Parts: sequence; C-alpha cells; structure tokens
Amino acid sequence: MWIHDHTKIVQCDTVGSPLPMSGTHTHISERKNIEQEKDELVNSLKKALSEIKAVRGIIPICSYCHNIRNE
Repeated sequence: MWIHDHTKIVQCDTVGSPLPMSGTHTHISERKNIEQEKDELVNSLKKALSEIKAVRGIIPICSYCHNIRNE
C-alpha cells in the first residue's frame, strides 16, 4: 500500500518544539501501479526500438521511402 503523507506544523512553543500539527494521508497505490505499468511499457518500447535498429543494419532499407530494397 502506498500512502502520500503531507504534514505542516501549525505552531511551535518557546523552545521550538511543535505544538499542533495538521496533515493529510492520501492512498496512492493506484497511481503507483499505473506509474509502474508506464515504466514497464517504456522499457519494452526502448527494447523494441533497439531491436529495430539492429535489424535496420541487416536489412537494406531505402532511406528515402523507408521500404525494404529488392537488391
């Protein structure tokens, strides 16, 4: 479970210790799961692009029309 915590000290005593504090806790597990899925997709696309670049060096592709050449 992922929780985002935000706290603010409202007032301090004469020696600087916090007196009342105010804050929130927000459940962010869904957002973290989406971020993880996004990172996995980005890594997958980077890997695919790397593989395409490797194939591009093997297969003769026309630099103008981006089609595979016949020769």
